[in-house]
Amino acid sequence: MPCVVYVQSGHDDATLRSAATRATRLYVAFGRCTVSTLERLRAVFATVASVDPRLDAVAVLSPDDVREAVDVVVGARPAGAFFEGSKVAEAAAAAAAAGPPPDEPSLEHAAVAVGGTFDRLHAGHRLLLAATAAVCSQRVYVGIAGDALLANKNLAHLLESFEARAAAVVEYLKRANPRLEVKVSALLDPKAPPKAATVEEISALVVSEETVAGACRVAEMRREAAIASPLAIVVVGLVEPSGQEAAGSSSSSSSSKLSSSQLRRADSVSERR
Repeated sequence: MPCVVYVQSGHDDATLRSAATRATRLYVAFGRCTVSTLERLRAVFATVASVDPRLDAVAVLSPDDVREAVDVVVGARPAGAFFEGSKVAEAAAAAAAAGPPPDEPSLEHAAVAVGGTFDRLHAGHRLLLAATAAVCSQRVYVGIAGDALLANKNLAHLLESFEARAAAVVEYLKRANPRLEVKVSALLDPKAPPKAATVEEISALVVSEETVAGACRVAEMRREAAIASPLAIVVVGLVEPSGQEAAGSSSSSSSSKLSSSQLRRADSVSERR
């Protein structure tokens, strides 16, 4: 049966792993977003990936962002209608403070950009989108690779459609931060400048650490377009694949991070059985 589980941030890895094992959807609250928060988010999604890379894990700023009934709460039950019927599970002692150091500045931008293919949302995608939702206070511009741009992808015939990928991204961002306005556009020409290079109100671009060079190029495009406001580059770490996905990978470079191609390969094998 579906089981929605809510965990406050700061609990040890074993507690989080146990919660992920029982959940069909897992909410983890972590408070305001800072540099140290981004590292804690990476650790959370790495733990989730070790249980199930496709688990629907959602990082939220506070319990107020949860907008559905919660079945199990790990730790103290928060106030609010969505938690009234929740079962309270015993939690191990917190391994760290529930929030970032009080003097650490928050990372907050009114308008933020993020991009990707987002096929078969997995823990790595969710980390990137969770960081975006945490950093952004108003509006997210999401660039998603169009179907034609992915024709040469590995196992391209198994890719989800643009519409399905876009819908999944919007749904996730709105669950992570219900206050956001989400604007989606299709990436159709690899040579065309993305929104982060042309839209003046965008003040931050959220990327994984493997795409920092591309983000720097976007910042350069922005300068070339004579947009005076600077572009902050917010970098999140990578999530490594769990044993099953890593074992199915054909090279050490492709197994260094969780990827949709690994999941498509796994689905292809399942279809043949």
